[in-house]
Amino acid sequence: CAVHRPAEKYFRSIMNAALLVLFAVLSGHALATKQRSVPYVDVSAYLGRWFQMYDDPTAVFEIGAACVTADYSLQSSNLSTSRS
Repeated sequence: CAVHRPAEKYFRSIMNAALLVLFAVLSGHALATKQRSVPYVDVSAYLGRWFQMYDDPTAVFEIGAACVTADYSLQSSNLSTSRS
């Protein structure tokens, strides 16, 4: 176990507080920025089988998931998804 000197603890506390403030400012800016949708999406470019590259440990529905794929297809002009 490493022993931290008081100045080192103080510096870490200041850095953590600064990072927290920076994160809050950047998050507020992102929320304040008006988002616009694109006028056109080429849905056919997304059709087919997609493989999950990573999992989100906070997503309850993904617990125990392995080798996850999603198949996207067009059915009656609607995008259809099946997951396995």
